[in-house]
Amino acid sequence: EPVTRGYSVRHHPAALNRGRSAAGGLRIYKLPEPGRQYVIGSDIARGATEHSDLSDAVVLDYETCEEVAELHGRYEPDLWAVYLYELGLFYNAALLAPEANNDMGGVVLAHLANGIMIRGETVYPRPYPNLYAFRFIGNPKRRAWGWHTSEASKILMINELGNYLQTRGIAVNFPEFLGECRMYQIRTDGSLGAPVAAGCHDDRVISRAIALQARKQAAPQRKPGLDALVGW
Repeated sequence: EPVTRGYSVRHHPAALNRGRSAAGGLRIYKLPEPGRQYVIGSDIARGATEHSDLSDAVVLDYETCEEVAELHGRYEPDLWAVYLYELGLFYNAALLAPEANNDMGGVVLAHLANGIMIRGETVYPRPYPNLYAFRFIGNPKRRAWGWHTSEASKILMINELGNYLQTRGIAVNFPEFLGECRMYQIRTDGSLGAPVAAGCHDDRVISRAIALQARKQAAPQRKPGLDALVGW
């Protein structure tokens, strides 16, 4: 069963339920272990109204690909950036790969890449220390922060996620993810995604696919001074 108590971080995980949120905020299945490395993939929704899509972030153990934590709900982008920063630091400065495609993703990545300031208040003065840099298909020398989904990269990430599931290469601890996988399809217009219907979402599918791609493409590195940021 997921555990959510019995430890202390700078902002207690209960605080992750602040702001506009649906579907429960943060769930932790395993606490971070000293010396272990983790990777976080995040699908970022447009907006935080009751009718908008949901954002999701999954924490995977870098070595085993086991799901160890999930942050899920509807959040404004400023708040989502803060929570990704805090969740990443809590998991030993995890390799953090948010999706960069929509305007909300741009806001989140601007915060993570430059330090977080909200309404004139400095929340984190320094950039997130282990932010994923995307290598564009066909032009690997071109780099940009965050995961960039194109038609080609989406086909790649979804196919490889399917391979992980078929070979049990990813240990699933949050069954809602499998529920989304069962609905994921090729739509009538040829695009990939959940059915266009009320209650159908694919945010968990995308976050896990991103995490696995980041894990494959960028080995996590310990940076000088990083340990001073970890553990609080």
